[in-house]
Amino acid sequence: MHIGNKIKTEITNRRILITDFAKLINKSRSYIYSIFEKENIDTELLIQIANVLEIPVSSFFDEEILSVYQNKTSNVVVGRDNNGRISMADCQEKLNEALFEIRRLEEIIEGKEKLLEEKERLINVLMNK
Repeated sequence: MHIGNKIKTEITNRRILITDFAKLINKSRSYIYSIFEKENIDTELLIQIANVLEIPVSSFFDEEILSVYQNKTSNVVVGRDNNGRISMADCQEKLNEALFEIRRLEEIIEGKEKLLEEKERLINVLMNK
């Protein structure tokens, strides 16, 4: 599987200009051409590309190819859906849900940190009276 070729094919099929696509993912035109040459790319970048193209990340992978990951005592076979096994689509869905939850929790933490700073400031004001 050559992921760069698959990305190039998707962009070409959608008749998106390379310069326009580069702007959509905040990369340079030359960087886009370098992506086309790569067999592997960063997962975060792949998710960004898939979002811009409005396709699931799993569409960049061959469904027939099974990837086995050792998970302590049991194997998870990506591409099948069976006892102890999970499909690529399910993996992608769980990943997207986890990323959404992470963003939500980061926002909550940020809000709590601001609240804590405000309370510390109030305590300092009251202590100085």
